[in-house]
Amino acid sequence: MPAKKRRNKDLKRLVRSRMQKTGESYTTARAHLIARRSTAAPPIAKTNATTNTNGAVRAAEPADLAQLAGMRDETIAAKTGCTWASWVRTLDKLGAASMTHPEIAALVHERFKVSGWWSQTVTVGYERIRGRRSRNQVARGDFTVSKSRTFAVPVATLVQAFAPKARAQWLGAEVAKERKTTTKVVRWIEADGTWADVFLLPKGTSKSTANAQLSRLSSSEHLESWRARWAERLQALAEWLARRG
Repeated sequence: MPAKKRRNKDLKRLVRSRMQKTGESYTTARAHLIARRSTAAPPIAKTNATTNTNGAVRAAEPADLAQLAGMRDETIAAKTGCTWASWVRTLDKLGAASMTHPEIAALVHERFKVSGWWSQTVTVGYERIRGRRSRNQVARGDFTVSKSRTFAVPVATLVQAFAPKARAQWLGAEVAKERKTTTKVVRWIEADGTWADVFLLPKGTSKSTANAQLSRLSSSEHLESWRARWAERLQALAEWLARRG
C-alpha cells in the first residue's frame, strides 16, 4: 500500500474512533486531529530500517515500531483506534517530542479520549520508539522488572505467607523497611534499596498468583539476574507452602 494511502487510512481510523468517543461529526473530529507539524521530528530509535538507492532512510516497518514499543500493532490499534505509526506521526505533529511523560499521557488521554491505562501505554511506547526510554525503564529513569508464579493454595493462604514473620522464613532477612501493605499488595524496601511490590491475586478458590514487581533498579544490566533471583524466591515459597500443607 502506498505510504500516502496508508497515512490516510490511519487518519480515518483515528477520526472514526474519536467520533465514537465524543459524538463529534467527521469534520469536527478530523479538525481536532490535524495539527501543525513540529519543526523537526526526532529520529526514530534504531530499527531494521533500510535505505533507498538515493540514500534516504525508508520509514520503519510496523513490526519495527511494535518491537520498540513493546506491544503488537494489532493490539494498540484495537485498544486506542490507531497503529504505532499513526501515533508517532500524530504525537510528533503535536510537539510531544519536547514534552514530559505526564504531559504526553495527559494529551493522549484528554485530546483523544484514551483511557488512563492505555494513554500510559501509548506514551511509554512513543518514548521507546523515539529513543527516550529503554525497555523496563520508567519515567523516573530507573528500571523495573517483574516475576510471577501461581500456587495451588487459596489467596488467603498466600496473604498469610507474605506476612513479615512468615515471609522471613522463606525469603530470609533481606527486608530493610516495610512499606504500606494491603490484603492484595505487600510492599517493602530491600537492603539494597530495591522496592518490592507483590500483588496477590486469586485464581478461583483453590489457586492464587504472586506477581512481584521490583522497582528503583539503577541499571538495566542486571534485570535478568533479578528475574532469576525472584524465580528462586518463589520456588522457596512453594517449598515452604508444601511443608506446611
